[in-house]
Amino acid sequence: MSDLETPTVAEARIETDMELEDWDDAKHYATELVENWMTAHDVDPSDEILVKYSGATWQRLSGSAPAVASSLPMIFKVNGDYTLTVKYDSADQSLIITRYSHDEPMGATHVIEKLDLSTIE
Repeated sequence: MSDLETPTVAEARIETDMELEDWDDAKHYATELVENWMTAHDVDPSDEILVKYSGATWQRLSGSAPAVASSLPMIFKVNGDYTLTVKYDSADQSLIITRYSHDEPMGATHVIEKLDLSTIE
């Protein structure tokens, strides 16, 4: 990477076995990345968003579901040990949250999108 190139992807990692202070710091940084995405897409905390997921649960389910923006990223926590990675790419303004757990050792990927109600018939 040259001196003129700047990385566009920021990543936060939250693990259940972190020390409390480290967990709080990681959660704060992950929330900051979500807020950056919300700002880029003009999403308010009370707005509904669309979560497209793949590889969820031990059945490796795929689909999509609405959620409230303010619930991110902690809507993806599960009972038990888990790891969340929150990736925000400022170049294409994408937000991807991946959860790893006992039932999802390969990771369940959640792509977050602005929900455009005008396209629903």
